[in-house]
Amino acid sequence: MLTEVIWSDYYVYLHKYKEDNKMDLQARKLNIIEHLIAMQDEKVCAKIEKLIDKAEHAIKPDLKVLTKEELMGRAQKSNEQIDQSCVISQEDLESQAENW
Repeated sequence: MLTEVIWSDYYVYLHKYKEDNKMDLQARKLNIIEHLIAMQDEKVCAKIEKLIDKAEHAIKPDLKVLTKEELMGRAQKSNEQIDQSCVISQEDLESQAENW
């Protein structure tokens, strides 16, 4: 309960500070680090770790491990596409990527 009040107060403080001072991302991260260093509540730390894990998973989902056969199949398909001139130059790819 106390930790919820602290984090609620911190959120209000940080939100107001960001609006008043146009706090940049680097300053915000440093501010969070300072608060994490001073934190003594294991439950809050565990909640933060879960949030970080959830955010990282959303950004970078678990990657599938390929078998040797799958990897070899992909390489063979790539070689076949190269032989059939189904390729694009780096320059063309970069030009197309600008429109994404």
